[in-house]
Amino acid sequence: MLRFDESDSSRISWTNQTLGPGSSGISVPGSVAGGMVYLPVGKGGVLLLLGGSNAALWPTWEMLSMANIGVYDIDSSSWYLVTATGTPDIPNGRTEFCLGVSRAPDDSSFQVTLYGGTLENETYYDDVWVLSVPSFLWIRVQDTDNQELVNNGPGTGRKGHTCAMWEDSQMIVLGGIYAVNAATKPQGQHYFSVCDTLYSPIRLLDTSTYSWESEYTHLKVHPLKSIRP
Repeated sequence: MLRFDESDSSRISWTNQTLGPGSSGISVPGSVAGGMVYLPVGKGGVLLLLGGSNAALWPTWEMLSMANIGVYDIDSSSWYLVTATGTPDIPNGRTEFCLGVSRAPDDSSFQVTLYGGTLENETYYDDVWVLSVPSFLWIRVQDTDNQELVNNGPGTGRKGHTCAMWEDSQMIVLGGIYAVNAATKPQGQHYFSVCDTLYSPIRLLDTSTYSWESEYTHLKVHPLKSIRP
């Protein structure tokens, strides 16, 4: 793991840190094209590692279960493994998705929003899930106003995109590659498309209502939505 330390402005440094088993005895998770987010809890905060392909078997595609969440405590340099549950389902294993974090005003709880991704570059996803922390409960979001999915049907989705969260309530989706359900397209039309005017390179998900928005309002105030099964 590469660690960037700027706690002392006169001694800013990069360190290649070799990690052994976590303090709970687990091996360091190995993930290819998974997702990682930071949560400001504890002395130095924690990193959550979700999904991806098993690095030990790369370049084969063995998806890591979304039920197994790697938790890295920055202050103690230790890995833990937390088992997440669903309501009753959890997201399918996948790579190249994006994540965004919303938090309660008192940092007592967090919502990690997952969007899209791909399974072995064959199955693409356009779904939205929320991992509630500290309960580590997966909840499927019913985003019925997702026009890209409505227009193109099941089998459509996006991979390779990134997400940026604004004010804990607006998740901005940037770029990626879009896959269109071949059954809905004319014969011979290419299955994959880079994002363009038809498949927008920028999307906006309001995580206070979990609805897709057509425009960005920077002064809009959003309360944190409590996601329940």
